[in-house]
Amino acid sequence: MANPTAGGGLARETLPQLRAFALERQWNVEFRSADSSTEFAQIAREEAARGRERIFALGGDGTVQALLNAVAGNSKVSIGVLPAGGGNDLAAALGLPLDPVRAAELILTQGEGVALDAARVRTADGVERLYMGGGGVGLDAEAARFASGVYRRMRGRHRYLLSAIFARWGNFGGLMCGSH
Repeated sequence: MANPTAGGGLARETLPQLRAFALERQWNVEFRSADSSTEFAQIAREEAARGRERIFALGGDGTVQALLNAVAGNSKVSIGVLPAGGGNDLAAALGLPLDPVRAAELILTQGEGVALDAARVRTADGVERLYMGGGGVGLDAEAARFASGVYRRMRGRHRYLLSAIFARWGNFGGLMCGSH
């Protein structure tokens, strides 16, 4: 499953390369994309209900979280990550190459699943969600809000650094870098 907006469009650009890789390696895979997190979750639930045993998220940490929550409770589904997001913290922690095609190759050649813990959190609006990977509150959470909003088209980890600076020091003496 692909989140085409992940990584400022990196996931969208990577899809043709992954399709070519899958064809070359005769990897029996189906690629599906979603235009929203709601659609992404719906497709993931449908695939799990159809009996899909492995579903990979092509995107970043947020895409992995969406997949995790969509298939939570279905013990027959294993999830994976093909990193194409802005930070890719979970993929980095797992030792995956941050290039999604190289990560797919590693999964195919040495792919061995690992069990990961997930934390159950309750958001400010009372919704319970499962979460894996790094997390934060305060400045970190505010920076993540900017990174997924005003700076969402910026690629790589630099968008989080810029977002943290903006979250901490605001409008830089009147120079507005984005809107709240």
